[in-house]
Amino acid sequence: MKINNIGNIQKLRIWTLSPLHIGDGTEFDPTAFWIDESRNELNEFDASTLFEKLSQEQKNKILTLCQKADIFSLQEIMKTVNAAKPQSIRKISVSPEIVSNYKRILNNQNQNEMGKFQIKKTIVNPNSNRAYISGSSLKGAIRTALIADLSKKNGQFKDAVDTTFKASDFISRDEVKTTIGLVDRVSKKMDKKKGGFKHMAVTMLESINANSIFNGSISLNENVEQILNALEAYSISIIEDSEIGIKSPSKLGIEKVKNAFKNKTYLCRLGGYIGAESHTIEGYRSIAIKTQTGFKNREHTTRLLYSTPTKQKSNSDNTTFGWCLIEVVNENDDTDIQAIRNLIASMQPKQSTQSFNSSVSKSVQNQNSVKNINQKKLQANKEYSGIVSEKRTKNGGYFIKVQNYGEKPLMNYTGKDLNAGVQIKVKFTGAGFQIIE
Repeated sequence: MKINNIGNIQKLRIWTLSPLHIGDGTEFDPTAFWIDESRNELNEFDASTLFEKLSQEQKNKILTLCQKADIFSLQEIMKTVNAAKPQSIRKISVSPEIVSNYKRILNNQNQNEMGKFQIKKTIVNPNSNRAYISGSSLKGAIRTALIADLSKKNGQFKDAVDTTFKASDFISRDEVKTTIGLVDRVSKKMDKKKGGFKHMAVTMLESINANSIFNGSISLNENVEQILNALEAYSISIIEDSEIGIKSPSKLGIEKVKNAFKNKTYLCRLGGYIGAESHTIEGYRSIAIKTQTGFKNREHTTRLLYSTPTKQKSNSDNTTFGWCLIEVVNENDDTDIQAIRNLIASMQPKQSTQSFNSSVSKSVQNQNSVKNINQKKLQANKEYSGIVSEKRTKNGGYFIKVQNYGEKPLMNYTGKDLNAGVQIKVKFTGAGFQIIE
């Protein structure tokens, strides 16, 4: 497909395939949020409106605590805020483990524990309170990729590129869901004495959920296809093949997702916590690694970074940060958004930072809902809208998944191959589905 540039401006769409953290250098103010323990939800509020919610007694208490200005006074302010529960401007899903940490800190007099409870924020539009992808993040990734491409072609490091381009901020038309979880630092080297790989989950941060969509544009004086090809080539080169048992693009079947698009798409990696390799050039890296005898410069890092809901030894549900697809949007913009979202959703880990149970009560409600859903029965000779499932029948045939009704086999189908995630019209025969021509 030929990519058309109108006035050197090309519309793009960014799809997140894994959690994405683009920090703004700030952390959540512990006096400007409270956590709903029943819903595993952080409620951020406008600190300037706090006193509107407090009783006179609570106001006097906070004013007295502010004069003391020590770590234990901060703890008491947090308790007062948590009891008052001011109206929130943002609600963010939180890892159950972080909720437990928060509860412990509210009742713990350990100063070190208080100092460790810091949650890094992702960048948010102050007007809409929605997360977005800054244009500078994409520009930085493109610039690194172009330098890598030039250095490879010229056989020597090039620290400048001639290409001039600008990238807009990428905004979502929908509500952008974010999650607060942990960063799991996993050693690349197996511990032969203890067995397995060493884990160290200490950092708490907010990240944009996988399967989010953002729209923006890039303006440039060259062919956008050439630039995005370089970006994808660089991104593919930094995929870690050692991510055994961890959901990375190499395990998620990235080609299956790319093939579902009518438009051209390009793999890239954006944001923070994606490893030093994602910001440096192969063959010219000098990454400072902390060792027992001090810092040493090496070509590669010694740890991998993953998004995780809990400090766990098992890493089968963890996902690497920052993987995205950039879609070149054509004039008709005829992408089947929902079908591709369904496909990406089917490839996500069953339990990850994108899918925390939001509450015990909500979990009970969901269980009741599932029971009601399972009671629904397909009606013979009725038409349904279904999704081609990844699961195959014993003889290699297809299953079709209909929302709220489960999966049934596609009967007597001898047509062309079907891609998982594609939405089709079917009719239920009593034993399975038939495609409606």
